[in-house]
Amino acid sequence: MRFTSFTLVVVLWIHTAAICLSQVEISPLFTDHALLQQDRPLQVWGSGPTDEIVTVSFQKESKSTKVNSKGQWTIKFKEPDAGGPYILRVNDRVYRDIYVGDVWLAGGQSNMEWKMSSTDGFEEEKQASIPRIHYFKTPHALHNKPQWDIADGEWIVVDSSNLSDVSGVAYFFAKDIVKETGTPLGIVDHSWGGTTIEGWMSPKKFLEFPDIEEEAEYFTSLNIDFELEKNKLKEWVENMDAADEGLKKSWSSKTDFSDWSTIEVPGKWESKGYTNLDGIAYFAKNFDRPKSGAETCELFLGKIDDSDETYINGVKVGGMDHAYSKERVYKVPASLLKDKNTIVVKVRDYGWAGGFRSAAENIYLQCGQQRVDLAGDWKMKIGTPDYPIRPQDFGANSFPSIRYQAMMVPLFKLSLKGMIWYQGEMNAYINPNQYGDLFRSMIEDYRNQWKQEFPFLFVQLANYKKISGPEQSDWAIVRDGQASVLDLPLTAMATAIDLGEADDIHPRNKKDVGHRLASGALSLAYKKPRPYLNPTLASMSTVDTTVLLSFENFGLKLRSKTAELQGFYVDGPDGSFRQVFGVLENNQVILNVPEDAETLYYGWSDNPGKLSLFGSYGLPVLPFRMNIQ
Repeated sequence: MRFTSFTLVVVLWIHTAAICLSQVEISPLFTDHALLQQDRPLQVWGSGPTDEIVTVSFQKESKSTKVNSKGQWTIKFKEPDAGGPYILRVNDRVYRDIYVGDVWLAGGQSNMEWKMSSTDGFEEEKQASIPRIHYFKTPHALHNKPQWDIADGEWIVVDSSNLSDVSGVAYFFAKDIVKETGTPLGIVDHSWGGTTIEGWMSPKKFLEFPDIEEEAEYFTSLNIDFELEKNKLKEWVENMDAADEGLKKSWSSKTDFSDWSTIEVPGKWESKGYTNLDGIAYFAKNFDRPKSGAETCELFLGKIDDSDETYINGVKVGGMDHAYSKERVYKVPASLLKDKNTIVVKVRDYGWAGGFRSAAENIYLQCGQQRVDLAGDWKMKIGTPDYPIRPQDFGANSFPSIRYQAMMVPLFKLSLKGMIWYQGEMNAYINPNQYGDLFRSMIEDYRNQWKQEFPFLFVQLANYKKISGPEQSDWAIVRDGQASVLDLPLTAMATAIDLGEADDIHPRNKKDVGHRLASGALSLAYKKPRPYLNPTLASMSTVDTTVLLSFENFGLKLRSKTAELQGFYVDGPDGSFRQVFGVLENNQVILNVPEDAETLYYGWSDNPGKLSLFGSYGLPVLPFRMNIQ
């Protein structure tokens, strides 16, 4: 009997121990296929029951610690040896295919987050030989208090089967680095589309910015249940259809809209008088059958904010959800069309702006060679007239530091080689004049937090919107602010002023952006001489009405891509802008300017169009403005 009891106790003890061991968790940043930084001390961390013993073994080291009273544990190792694959052991768990090389953090907003599947050259890359690149996408998260770790995520080794979801800029950057150095590379992508720089910054840094400091202090003092707030918004979205009168009364198959309001399409409905409308609205228009023998037509509706369901003659022909930045192009069988036709578009708006967001010329039906323009007067009726506006939620830009606390703080324990950054578009709409100071403060703070002056490489905003001459351009001001931090050590800027698209804030050419970033990294971080500096204005001299411009960093020769120098303007006392012309001689630009000209501008607009001046390595001269002395 004693033997049986003893055996039972032992079995229970072993079972309990196994449960405890299984409750010890390691950060998602150290799972299968993880890539760890060489030449830097290694920290491994996780969570578990208080006082539980954790033993971690990697390469030739094995160390143990106890989980602290907060349920957290950390173990520090010496610098790991480069190479792989290695095995990482944490108590009873084994993680395989671990490599040691260089880890680069990829941050910013949507142009950094932009996936390879929507990037030029994606299909060719799928067929090409992909070098060893490990990739980790951190989950989006918000908080007002510093978080110990990220919630989840997993490392992947990039191949043709998963390339589609990888950041385009980060992929092309990493590919160049691996090709040139042979070093296994890890990308930790913590970008988030549509985000301002303030949300990526520490609340302490806002002591330098009194206009933001009070808001940051208020936010960090709040007692917020972020899970509860998230559920409120989720329920609001899920209940929207239940409140939709158009769904109950089948408005998608209506033909008579005489009792509906008239509204001009395109345009956000906030600009048409519907200022407090979050929810569902229906848009309808009648049109005649185009005279065409085509079997299939294409319906172009441009971008719709946020979601749409589109019907022709009561039949659904397409729809997209949470896709405010995507062009709607839907196939329409010609057999569906009648002599008289009706199009109904059900639009859901989940907050802020709603409606049709593209230019009028992008809204039409194309049947063979026949085009039916659909912009102009439509009929509209609100499907959720009594639905409450979007709940007060804590969105990605609702407060300073909201992403920093949840997404950046956990990463400060991770050893890095350096960081790449593509952000600023959102700040061009909010506070462009302050961007340079905020950007500098953020870079300095990150380096202090990591206790490492690592290379910081970033992208200067691309050209965007309608091509224009100089203007009071917020995009140009942000570009200037970005360039202003280049006096910080180990920084490099990859301009995209020649790579943008007039009608899309997300240019598809991410290859050249990644290549320019990689050139800076290879030169600064790997000591491989690569041309990465853009030609810049070095000096200006004037004689009467002649201005002589000298440049630096242009390589062997400064050259013009246009027969006549483009992009130069001056302003005068009345504030108007005038284009000026000149010639390129002996790597200098000679311009004739009016006597009353006060400031000279080059490429100073949201989208200056085709610029003239490039260095011998194909890099464009950076935009600038300078007082004429």
